[in-house]
Amino acid sequence: MLKIFIYDQIKDTWIEETQILLFHDLAAIFDEDSKQIFVWQGNNIKKSKIKNGLECLEDLLSKTSNYNWKIITKENNFPDIIHQTIDSMLKATKERKQEEKLKYNHFLTIRLSFILLIGILVFIVLSCINLIIPLFSSVINKAYQISASKYNLWLNLYQIFTIFTLIFLACNFIISIYEQEIEMFIFSLIGIIIDIGILLYLRQGIFLFIHQPGSTYSLYLISIDDLTTFILLNLSSILIILCSTFYKLYKFALTYWKYILISSRNDINLGSR
Repeated sequence: MLKIFIYDQIKDTWIEETQILLFHDLAAIFDEDSKQIFVWQGNNIKKSKIKNGLECLEDLLSKTSNYNWKIITKENNFPDIIHQTIDSMLKATKERKQEEKLKYNHFLTIRLSFILLIGILVFIVLSCINLIIPLFSSVINKAYQISASKYNLWLNLYQIFTIFTLIFLACNFIISIYEQEIEMFIFSLIGIIIDIGILLYLRQGIFLFIHQPGSTYSLYLISIDDLTTFILLNLSSILIILCSTFYKLYKFALTYWKYILISSRNDINLGSR
């Protein structure tokens, strides 16, 4: 019977793995029948990880096992069944690498980027809905009649949604640098620039519009043309983020759906992978 474990360098421990191998993994395949351990090294693995992993493995065996396990590190000495197991667990990774689509090398960053993209979409949609709410206000003499409290709530919500969008974009921007994913980097950077511009513009508060005659401290009369222009300009800006995020989310899910489903369904601890 075979059991496969992946070395977690951060926690300095070995974690059981049943689904997939990555090119920077250090795997230990236990053959309980022959009492042999076949240590597989990914092509992109660092020497320090190999050294630490083998030391951790030897230390673990000395403390927890009464058997005299034989550790084999040369792949030329692996039996066919071990090669078949490794090839099977590398299949998905190899397919993606061959297509040059698999830019991400860590399950943690895959899950994070996927969640962040969904979050960006949610807050962008909320921003769009919030933006058009004043258009349903009552009209007097070609001006929208909006109470001061509703006006402030409208702008505050727009700022909050924009700030959350900016935070999520910034997180994806950092991940894209770490994973060297150029497309995500460009889309995130464009979104960050747009959101910062919007937030700076919104700092004008009540002075965003020229209030029409008849306005009071508690009731604002805003020109239909002014408010419509403001909403259209903002919608145009955030729709750029919306379209690019939707495109990236679709493409991302299409590329990494196996890794997202595997990691979430089986609750695999892949924080260091």
